[in-house]
Amino acid sequence: MALGPFPVMESGIVLSGLVGGLLVALAVRLPAAMGMAIAGVLAIAHGWAHGAEMPAAGDGLAYGLGFGLATSLLLLSGIGLASVCQRWEQPRSLQGIGALLALSSLYLWFA
Repeated sequence: MALGPFPVMESGIVLSGLVGGLLVALAVRLPAAMGMAIAGVLAIAHGWAHGAEMPAAGDGLAYGLGFGLATSLLLLSGIGLASVCQRWEQPRSLQGIGALLALSSLYLWFA
């Protein structure tokens, strides 16, 4: 990729998992515009990281489609899980999942 990785790229990605997990674990409700802005910045950072790691000899279209499909499946899984927790009136379960994400991110930070 022409731009290459940006400084502290990996730390930023781990930090995004930590912050996102804490927001869910603590049931923080953000204004929609702020949530969209955070999601947009994280999407750019994560997309940049994946683009920087693309093999030089690889097929960019297939690589991008693969990451797009994987991202879509992860997002749909999260939305589905959150919907189930909400439908079954289990907000603590969702908060527990957020805490697990935050703890996993801390583990990756120090691993």
